[in-house]
Amino acid sequence: MSFVYARRVKAIVVLSVMLVVACKESQPATPAGASGSQAAAGSGSSKSPVIVVPQPKGPTLPKSKGKLDKATVDKLATLTFESFTQDIRRQTEQGFEVKQKTKPRPHLTVTVTVTPCFDCIPMELDKWKAKGEALKMLLAPELKTRPDLKFEVGDTSVLGQKMIYTYQLAYFSGKDENNNPEFAYSDAYVLYYNDGINHIRVVAEYADDPVASAKAMEDIAPKELLERMAKAFMIAYVQAWA
Repeated sequence: MSFVYARRVKAIVVLSVMLVVACKESQPATPAGASGSQAAAGSGSSKSPVIVVPQPKGPTLPKSKGKLDKATVDKLATLTFESFTQDIRRQTEQGFEVKQKTKPRPHLTVTVTVTPCFDCIPMELDKWKAKGEALKMLLAPELKTRPDLKFEVGDTSVLGQKMIYTYQLAYFSGKDENNNPEFAYSDAYVLYYNDGINHIRVVAEYADDPVASAKAMEDIAPKELLERMAKAFMIAYVQAWA
């Protein structure tokens, strides 16, 4: 989700991130929509922190066996990843939400939300675009009217399955009533999918201290990096819910 800060900033994060796929033995051919064996963001410097993301367990995405239940939620809650700390936000038969946060800085997060379908929209771009402003629900109010707001709605493919995504990039800095610095910003790739039984949303985003501008934030966590993270975690959780 969007992050809003109202405090003095003593340091600015300027590192880029290097993303790799977890691999225990030999690396299989990368399925469409998954991260490659190694992909660098920003400068790709050897000094960039390395993030290891989940590796696909197979070439397809299984369909849910039934509505979300306790056994499935408990299974999803066991998923942990080498480069991430797990924070389970919700764990009930009606829903599951977990935030996975990178251990190295700059901090990026991947928030995964799973619920049973209720009037789930098919993976058809026109029907999702018809939702209009509702798709901007993860933007802070200060950002929704920014003239430089970048907001995209599109479709993509993950292991041959069509999914809907949004990408948002916006930045605001100002002063609060006490003349202290105040920031609102978002650099996030949001991936949506449902199989008519259960719905999953994956939000990959920049989640560290504010930097100087939207461009500086984008340089640290470009859309391509966030997209790869979102798709890797989408695959991991969908393959685990079968």
